[in-house]
Amino acid sequence: MGLDLFILDDNNHVREMLTGYADQFNISVVPYSSGVEALNFLRDCEPSDFPGTYLVDMRIPGSEEELASSLEIYRFLEAQGKVDNFYFITGNISDHDRKVAADTGAEIILKNPAGLESIVRIIRNSKRD
Repeated sequence: MGLDLFILDDNNHVREMLTGYADQFNISVVPYSSGVEALNFLRDCEPSDFPGTYLVDMRIPGSEEELASSLEIYRFLEAQGKVDNFYFITGNISDHDRKVAADTGAEIILKNPAGLESIVRIIRNSKRD
């Protein structure tokens, strides 16, 4: 059986906090700080092993490949029919983020106190049967 939760965030604190929430609910998680590495992981997965839920930072700094990785992950998962439980997370929503959300239909959740409640609810509900 696949993993419950996939987390991509370049911020160590955010990644550790979200992983900690997942641990509290016995949610299996694979955390990544690099979008390129995360995309390679997904490309190497068997479809039955894909995580059930995705929390993906909108912008991963670094090379152009890293900058494009969040949207590439979404597009890859979309081609696999695996975007039902896909959420972009971000510290602040830019015009670019709004365009990506409009183009993909994916929900954006802010990484702030108000958004954290939604993120924890998503994590709690990500347990696969």
